[in-house]
Amino acid sequence: MLNAMLTIAHICIMLFIATYAFLFKRNRFDYLFLVMNYLILLHWTFLNGECVISYAFKKLEDPQYTVGSNLHNDEFKTTFKGYEKTVQIIILIHNLIFMLNLYLVFKRNRISPAIYIPFLLLFEIYFYGLYLFDNHCDNPQYFMFQDVIKYLLIGGGVVCSWLWFSKTRI
Repeated sequence: MLNAMLTIAHICIMLFIATYAFLFKRNRFDYLFLVMNYLILLHWTFLNGECVISYAFKKLEDPQYTVGSNLHNDEFKTTFKGYEKTVQIIILIHNLIFMLNLYLVFKRNRISPAIYIPFLLLFEIYFYGLYLFDNHCDNPQYFMFQDVIKYLLIGGGVVCSWLWFSKTRI
């Protein structure tokens, strides 16, 4: 029962994130939305490419589960057995709409391409880069890839925060 609730919550959050720009006009929550997406990507790098909701689902299924050890078998594939290809296609479409959504929020708030282009590229590189590595938990190249993304995100977050609080615009 709890697993089903986690899956439904995850789907609802993903739908909200993918449609935010289409549901709401420009408002003061746009910046909160952008920070939330930054933190989502950053937290994936600390959980070996795994979302905290997916991790909770897998931990309920298998108490011995190690974070990030099975990225390609998430709650969607478990819940919708037999429809793995369909789930993959839906996730691909979701990611494309999500990137468009982020782009629209960046643009409507007149955020510089110097800020949003690297962020969008890091998001895509990290998300699809996870599929390039086998055996994530034992692969030193994967950890190096993940650490590069993590430190670029942290550095970018520091620079963006500094620019924001100093009111410097690029």
